[in-house]
Amino acid sequence: MASTEKVKHQILRFLIIVVLVLMLVCIGAFGYYRLRSEKQTQQSNDPHQIAYSFLQALMTNNLRFAKKLVVPEQKLRIDQWKADTQHQSINCPWDLNDLYEEVAWYAGGASNIDDRTVSGDYIYACSKNGYSIEIEGVIIKHDGKIWIITGWDKICESAEYDSPRICYPKD
Repeated sequence: MASTEKVKHQILRFLIIVVLVLMLVCIGAFGYYRLRSEKQTQQSNDPHQIAYSFLQALMTNNLRFAKKLVVPEQKLRIDQWKADTQHQSINCPWDLNDLYEEVAWYAGGASNIDDRTVSGDYIYACSKNGYSIEIEGVIIKHDGKIWIITGWDKICESAEYDSPRICYPKD
């Protein structure tokens, strides 16, 4: 009887170890995929993709990634924006029935200043809850290897359709 209990205990211990190893593999795979995706975004040949990813990173409070998309001189502005606005992470709600209507992002007035510089206003809007985040006067430059954000005028958010825009720095 004691021998049967010992075998059950060993099997249970083995199963727990297998489950823990599988969990670590899944966590590692997810982390690798996320880092790979971020690296691909950083190396994108599309400056508009950089602006979109920057807005999405700010919206979801992924400030670590947002800072990878800007020149070093702008990283403190991201921290200051977070501190001054007390921004909370926002997720756009959606469902498969209205997939095409839930999230929209626009490049308003974006224009090429030259072949290595793009400037404009970008907005990311959630149609389900009315939330929007906008970056005005963003400048995205190609540094010879990647597109990177070198500056912006202000970041504005609106919590709902009828709520006022709150901008940083303040208007």
